Amino acid sequence: MADIVVVGDRFAEFSENDNVFTFTQALKFLSAAKCDDNYQVIFGQGLSKEDIEEFKNSLCHGDTDKMLLLNQTHLLRETPQNTHKNKAENILISETIKTGENSYQCNLLIDDSCAEMADHVTGQHIQGMVLLEACRQMVNSVSERFLIKTSSEKSFVLHAMNSEFKEYLFPVASSMEMAINHFRRGLRGDFTAECIITVMQNSIICLCVTIKFSAIDKGYLSLIEQQMAAESLSHLH
Repeated sequence: MADIVVVGDRFAEFSENDNVFTFTQALKFLSAAKCDDNYQVIFGQGLSKEDIEEFKNSLCHGDTDKMLLLNQTHLLRETPQNTHKNKAENILISETIKTGENSYQCNLLIDDSCAEMADHVTGQHIQGMVLLEACRQMVNSVSERFLIKTSSEKSFVLHAMNSEFKEYLFPVASSMEMAINHFRRGLRGDFTAECIITVMQNSIICLCVTIKFSAIDKGYLSLIEQQMAAESLSHLH
């Protein structure tokens, strides 16, 4: 049984590798009359939930003599509430889980309709800005799920974000790990934290990001921001 990897259509250059297909190419290949072998289908990056469902449904109406084993690993995409995103395609990670006292884990789940890939994709690897946005979303997710202890709505402030790109990361399975090195809770349930997020593929660290951030009462921060905006405008006259 041969393996084939299916990625989003925007990863067309990566699909030039052996046994790698874009979503559109895979649908055509597996429905072709010459496709008489057995395959295990591995879903890579760039696919939406709807893409995967369409893929499965198209196979159900295809040649029943072909044996197709789908990779059944099902990862739930994180929610808009926990990532502070409005559109599902812009959510780049799975739900985060707690793995230790100060450590957390999730998986990269890129939809190639996301805002960060809307303009262009260069080369075969995943663009750095996509990965940095995924790291930012992980900070939000971990905070919303595990760190915020009050019912008041919080806004997040990034103080510092330092990245070290070590290896290219390609559009296949990738995991993310977050370790909190410093945490200080303040008034109103607000807090400041510093963490390190590592993005890994095939057990190799491809990216390390150190992030210092705060979660602040939304109403209080909005008031401070308004005062600062007014101060900024006052200097224009």
